[in-house]
Amino acid sequence: MNEPVTRTPVRLQPADIGALLALNDSIDWTFTATDFRVMFRSGLLVGHRDQDGRVLTCAGVFDYQTYAYLGAVMVRPEAQGRGLGRAACEAAIAELPASRPVVLIATPEGERLYGRMGFEVVDRVRKFLSGRSKPPALDEASAFDIRPLEDVVWPKVLELDRNATGGVRSTMLAEKRAVAERGCVLVRDGDVVGFALAAEQRGVLMVGPLAAPDAEAARALLLAACAGWTKGPIRIDVPERQSALWQALPDLGFRQADNPPVMTRGNAEHRGLAPTLYGIVGQKYG
Repeated sequence: MNEPVTRTPVRLQPADIGALLALNDSIDWTFTATDFRVMFRSGLLVGHRDQDGRVLTCAGVFDYQTYAYLGAVMVRPEAQGRGLGRAACEAAIAELPASRPVVLIATPEGERLYGRMGFEVVDRVRKFLSGRSKPPALDEASAFDIRPLEDVVWPKVLELDRNATGGVRSTMLAEKRAVAERGCVLVRDGDVVGFALAAEQRGVLMVGPLAAPDAEAARALLLAACAGWTKGPIRIDVPERQSALWQALPDLGFRQADNPPVMTRGNAEHRGLAPTLYGIVGQKYG
């Protein structure tokens, strides 16, 4: 294979999206051009290029002010085992303020690397996929008042997300909302107390983030976010602590596909996922 032009990773640009899709395909991941556009608008990506302009590595960071998230870490198979992935991760982290704690959700292959970089496991998420095109529809007679997400309640949604994650994720969430299939909110006593976004990714409806006051409300939001979806499977990644939700998912036609670790490095107050967070955005954003 061609060597990287330099051992020091460089900032990638939106013009690299085609090369990033080729990198994505080389490791059989499912990112789309839309995903990469959202990443560039929400954070920054660094990586190595070779002399032919191929992107060999990628690592992204998304700064949520109280902590940052490291995601979209990819290395072409022929470039693996040479320290380039770690170099890309460290270069991305170096773009952050020095005191910023860093959080990630690791793949099985990445967990060993991140451990060597000083990250420690503080939590896990359970990745679920539906085995049919959609779970059962939400009972119209339900006591839950679930409504479409409208502009007037968006500030409240951002507040709920801050409470659920501990971070300020306004830019990333606005970008995710712009490409979402749907968004919905849960109202109690005239106040918005929960929300969910759902976006398509290569034929899979990814539900997240999902924040709710309790597991029953989370289940109702999940079903409402999926209502009418017929194109393919549905995915939701549920924090380990939310057992009341994920234990109910098999009865809705979901199966567990993975159980990756949440890892942190730095002086992190973010020691796992908050009690009101029932579904993450995905492993690329947390």
